[in-house]
Amino acid sequence: MVSLLCSEVHAGIINYEIIDYKDNPKGTVIASGQIQQKISDVKIIKTDGVTMTLWSKSVMLEKNFRIGFSDSKDTKLTGFGMWAKKDDDSFSWDWFNQKSKDQFVKLQEGGIIKVRTVGGPAIQEIAEIEFISDISLRISSFSSGNTEVLQRVNIKKGSIFSVLP
Repeated sequence: MVSLLCSEVHAGIINYEIIDYKDNPKGTVIASGQIQQKISDVKIIKTDGVTMTLWSKSVMLEKNFRIGFSDSKDTKLTGFGMWAKKDDDSFSWDWFNQKSKDQFVKLQEGGIIKVRTVGGPAIQEIAEIEFISDISLRISSFSSGNTEVLQRVNIKKGSIFSVLP
């Protein structure tokens, strides 16, 4: 008799810090920690647009904060957006441009990530993001025509966010 033991594969480890700026302009750390992420932790939402389909892929941290990215499964991945969100009407979008074959640079405020894709040559789907440097994802509010940073989710160097095995 053969016995199979199934256990879910751990995908990545994400080290993070969440800073709130609502009551203190210098910021207050409201959460920090590490998650041992599993593929089953990933939430995927498909959105069909007029010219393309986007897959939002995200993982929950704590205090209802979530980080993620939008994947259009391009034929050639040259850039993509990452975001952080909480259960409110705030906005977050940080763009990453391709620097080399698998490295991408954050357009505003800098930082480098390494991206592993699967598929091809027809599509390149993002499978994993490795944080080569610390990356800050801003959660903003737009009031009276001004943009105000409400919170930041800082992902630490060495973190790995996996969405596909």
